[in-house]
Amino acid sequence: MAQNSGGGSGLSSTQAELLAEAGTASAVGGGGSPDAARAAGQAAQAGGSEMAQLMSAERIQNAFYRMGSYLAEREARSVLRAIAAIARGVEHVEGRKTLILFSQGFVVGGRMERDLEQTVAIANRANLAIYGIDSQGLLPPTVSSEYLPPGQLSSISSATGARRKYATGGESLFDRARQVGSDLRDTALRYISGATGGFAIRNTNDLHIGMKRIDDDIRSYYLLTYLPSNQTFDGKFRTIRVEVKREGASVRARSGYQAVPAGLETVTTEQFQMLRAAENRKVPLEIPTFMRLDHFQTEKPEQRLLVTLEIPTPAVQFEVEAEANPGQAATNRHVGRLDLIGLIRDGTGHVVERFGTPVNLHLSPAEFETLNKGSISFSNSFEVLPGAYAVEVVVKDVKTGKIGLVENSIQVPGRSTHLALSTLVLGKDVEKSPTTGSTELLTFGGTRVLPVARRVFTKGDKLVFFFDVYNFQMSPSNNPKLAVQIALQRYGAKDRLTLPEYIINQAGSTDSLSVARYLELEGLPVGKYLLTANVADRIAGKTAESRTSFTIE
Repeated sequence: MAQNSGGGSGLSSTQAELLAEAGTASAVGGGGSPDAARAAGQAAQAGGSEMAQLMSAERIQNAFYRMGSYLAEREARSVLRAIAAIARGVEHVEGRKTLILFSQGFVVGGRMERDLEQTVAIANRANLAIYGIDSQGLLPPTVSSEYLPPGQLSSISSATGARRKYATGGESLFDRARQVGSDLRDTALRYISGATGGFAIRNTNDLHIGMKRIDDDIRSYYLLTYLPSNQTFDGKFRTIRVEVKREGASVRARSGYQAVPAGLETVTTEQFQMLRAAENRKVPLEIPTFMRLDHFQTEKPEQRLLVTLEIPTPAVQFEVEAEANPGQAATNRHVGRLDLIGLIRDGTGHVVERFGTPVNLHLSPAEFETLNKGSISFSNSFEVLPGAYAVEVVVKDVKTGKIGLVENSIQVPGRSTHLALSTLVLGKDVEKSPTTGSTELLTFGGTRVLPVARRVFTKGDKLVFFFDVYNFQMSPSNNPKLAVQIALQRYGAKDRLTLPEYIINQAGSTDSLSVARYLELEGLPVGKYLLTANVADRIAGKTAESRTSFTIE
């Protein structure tokens, strides 16, 4: 028997695949007439066109879900961050505090559940009760001429194969199915209000009555304090139940608290236990982790602290997973998953910043082949007051359970009024900056330096260095005149390699300017080196210097 092929009917490869999937590529028997063959071909084309339209509609639907998921997540994150910032700002005020939150509600999807719980923990630690007022007011019931209003579940039962679990905008069909019924916009508003000791006011246009209820509530409460018998910080949630003997009275109180030291309210139970296990060396530290700390000046009292982490790629367990693409063949991706938690403590040991999040690495075969020869790097900057800081980072491979720990410290100076340099940041590569003229840290001339923490180079590498210059003087024509000289010296060697001096006579800002160059390491012997950057202000007659070390293997 001869099959009706895609080439014979003029179909594109995509249409041919769709026809094969839909089963519309009919077989034409040897005894069939030419008219029957043409009819079969036309039917196949019509079926392919219809299927292509369906796939196009599905792509539009997926784009809609992606947009909706992104907008909902961005809105929820902004509200939660605002609540957390307010709670941190009033945590040192004694007694119970009240926050009245006017909001039309926000949707917390699966990826934001952890953020919601962390925000509740921060508010409870600050003793901040939240009273949510739904700003949408009284809503009329939805009127629809359809027998059953369409919802996000309407197309799930008809999805087949990989499409049922294909993630769109971070959500698969099952993710959306799980959320339906709990993703009403006022659900999170009611939850965060009740979990912090307040309540939500909704479905009313009478603001006066709502505010009166809140006023009555905040004027008639009891503040109870007790000392738990269990003084062990294990990171677990401990339930609190408050009861009264008065008949007919009801009690509204916080449901409990997370048993963590001050400053760690935003970590999950798993992250806290991971931190404690690594700090107490209860588990072997099997993931080599490197960290570098650098500081930069700002015009504000707070200065910028740059934290750079580096993990050798072979230390991370990757698995090959097939990634489904609607209308296309599945592609293989190398997937690795890390859980990262970092703490920045000041000189008194108080946690001033917490950072870290689950990291999902989805790499194409080509990307994996390139990255597997090197390292995975992360960098983030924070604004901190001048002083001494200790930074601790714990990394966990989700697949293997292996853990890595790295600790480092730095003295962040205050803003200088004299000619000064930032620390020297080293890298092996650069990337194009998202925007021209960006003020983002480590950007220079439309490119951004990709920093490394380990600072081990080979002879074939290019060493990229970056630093900022502050408090230079300008000429009457509003131009600087800075002489920059770079020197290399191998530890234990008497000779010092000094590169030719070059002059900087233009600056985009009178506050600071950035310097970025690269060095070819070819021909240099292996060993540990000291890199020195010396800047002379020829107008003011001042000099400043910054040093750092690296290794050539």
